Amino acid sequence: MAEKSAPTHSPQVKLARCIFLLAAAYGFFVLTAWMFITPRMVGHARHQQPEIYYGFGSVGLAWQVVFVLIAADPVRYRALMLVAALFEKFFFSGILIVLMLRHIAGLHWIPAAAVDGVLGIGFVVAYLLTPP
Repeated sequence: MAEKSAPTHSPQVKLARCIFLLAAAYGFFVLTAWMFITPRMVGHARHQQPEIYYGFGSVGLAWQVVFVLIAADPVRYRALMLVAALFEKFFFSGILIVLMLRHIAGLHWIPAAAVDGVLGIGFVVAYLLTPP
């Protein structure tokens, strides 16, 4: 007997696609811009190592490709949604919150932490709405 496939055009799957495409578009825009302003940032903070900035930006851009992959087939890559939420969104937000509370990171990081936290919640919602 043939297995019934999960509905790939349901409203829930379309929402998951939108969430991940929005996250990817935001990430590509912000991280690409950030990679170009990095030389100016490093110039003001000579004690920082530029390879850290570029390494972070490169890894972040790689995750945006993963978000596009998930958006292309949310049902197939459903399990990857939680990995993306935990490792790409919640870790970054959580680390920033801890660093801000310890007065190591400036309050200018609040918008980045908030956006990533909201997107992480969106990833969890997409996971819950997408059929296994």
